[in-house]
Amino acid sequence: MKKILLYLFISLNLNAFGNALTIKINLGSAPWTGLSTNAAFFSSTFPLA
Repeated sequence: MKKILLYLFISLNLNAFGNALTIKINLGSAPWTGLSTNAAFFSSTFPLA
């Protein structure tokens, strides 16, 4: 359970950082949202655990 919460915390921080970075460089948040959607698809296709 602790491992899952750690991964959740890391992934939320990584998502927030990437979203802020794409907005800061005037790309908007769409590229990061698309990336996270594709990452979710591939992680469900190839389970990590």
